[in-house]
Amino acid sequence: MGVDDKFDEAVGKAKEAMGDVTGDEQLKGQGIFEQLAAKAKDLGEHIADFAEDAIEKAKDLAEDLPENAKHFADEAMDKAKEFAAEAQEKAQGLIGDIKEKADAAAGAASDKADDLAGSAAEKADDVADAAPGVAEDVKDAPEQ
Repeated sequence: MGVDDKFDEAVGKAKEAMGDVTGDEQLKGQGIFEQLAAKAKDLGEHIADFAEDAIEKAKDLAEDLPENAKHFADEAMDKAKEFAAEAQEKAQGLIGDIKEKADAAAGAASDKADDLAGSAAEKADDVADAAPGVAEDVKDAPEQ
């Protein structure tokens, strides 16, 4: 409350008291009104100060906004790069695992093919060995 407001409030109190003592209701009412006017003026000054502070803070925030946005964007970019690097590392690990499993499967298939080829060769040899005897049996068989 400024000096003028305090003075107006003191004058209002004095008028209220004088009206009370003399029984002059109009003077008493005028004193109460002056006190209220002084308080209202003080409240108005506080509201103006508050609004001025709020405007200053809003200006400060607005000034800081580009810097804060850049900082946020930089952080987001760093996180995206970290994520991409981790994803690439995991993908390369998976590719390595797949290659190992494919090589193992190819080796197993090759071994199986070799086994089958060996088995087929043995059967072919058995057939070749048995063929002359079967041919003789067929030749010697009575005709029907």
